Amino acid sequence: MISKKTFCKNSALFNKNRKNIKHTFKILKPLVGYASNHSIIYESNKIPDTCTDIKIWKYEVIRDGKLIKSKNPITTDPKYKKNKGLPQLISCSLFGSNNKYVEGIFKMIKSLELHGLIENWDIRLYIASRKDGKNVNLSTSKEIQKKLLNKGIELVHVDNGNPNGYSLEGTFWRMNALSEKARILVRDVDYIFTAHDLIAIAEWIKSKLTWHRIFHFQLGISPFLAGLFGAIGGPNLIKNLHYKLENFSYKKKYGDDELFAANHLFTEALKKDSICTHYYPFKFIIKATDESFLFPTNKYIEKIVGIPVKEQKSIDIKLPENYGNQSYEWDISKIVFNQQHIDKNKNFLSLAYFDDRGKECSKILKINKLKFHSIK
Repeated sequence: MISKKTFCKNSALFNKNRKNIKHTFKILKPLVGYASNHSIIYESNKIPDTCTDIKIWKYEVIRDGKLIKSKNPITTDPKYKKNKGLPQLISCSLFGSNNKYVEGIFKMIKSLELHGLIENWDIRLYIASRKDGKNVNLSTSKEIQKKLLNKGIELVHVDNGNPNGYSLEGTFWRMNALSEKARILVRDVDYIFTAHDLIAIAEWIKSKLTWHRIFHFQLGISPFLAGLFGAIGGPNLIKNLHYKLENFSYKKKYGDDELFAANHLFTEALKKDSICTHYYPFKFIIKATDESFLFPTNKYIEKIVGIPVKEQKSIDIKLPENYGNQSYEWDISKIVFNQQHIDKNKNFLSLAYFDDRGKECSKILKINKLKFHSIK
């Protein structure tokens, strides 16, 4: 039987040759006609990537100055969780050591510290890390790992078993956390939490619904943005989740994680009728079709699942129109998250600017004693 190493090496060569075939067919398009657009020629992503395992071989985090290592999740373990009730977790992925994303995670930490959420929420980072210690393409360096651990982040080491290294498949890893009993926010690694995020999270908690999604922008791409949703996780939330993540055919291009989220997560959320959606009342939305992001939620639960609107539990909640995320700096790499930035953008970051709604949300999140969220 051919070894996985040999198979992956040969399949990589095959895909490399297919690029040459693609260019050749472009040149020959006048002769071959519509055959030049055949998916097996034109779209290399249609070849299932069978060489990307998700082998989680180590969890580690520093608690009370002590490094804890385990083969099992640590921060959602009742022994180590921060929150008194259900464990609360922000799940992200990092592959490589690109400064944009490494700095992005430190900016996220600063925003969580500012809001006081770092006291009862953990950050978990799934990283590209070989069990044999080899430094392959897009591995997360040991130096970066040390810095992240010292910031209190739980690191999850993922070996994909591919001798050619890692790729955008890493965006899928963060969804593994959904199989654990915890309240989970799945986010991009370079994300800053604003007051509107706090409002959305608090009102989701209040709703007691299982799933959460936010529509921050006017571009409607997917019903579940892979870096902007949440769920109350558990082993039965999505059956065979790890298997589905590992064997999903498309894991190499930007947006493939959203394709997975739409196909395997949002469909289940619709069936359960347990979705809390936060949105802005945009006058117009750029979307390919009406089904681009399946909103309003009640309309599509009735249309797809058959539950009448009056009998549904799911809710859509309008976000405040003032100091919205669409007006905040969307390119996180341009932000220097220091005191000057905080002072200048306090109306985007503090719940104090949202009156009674802000006060209620600060109580739900247990941050109502912070002056930052009570004084303008």
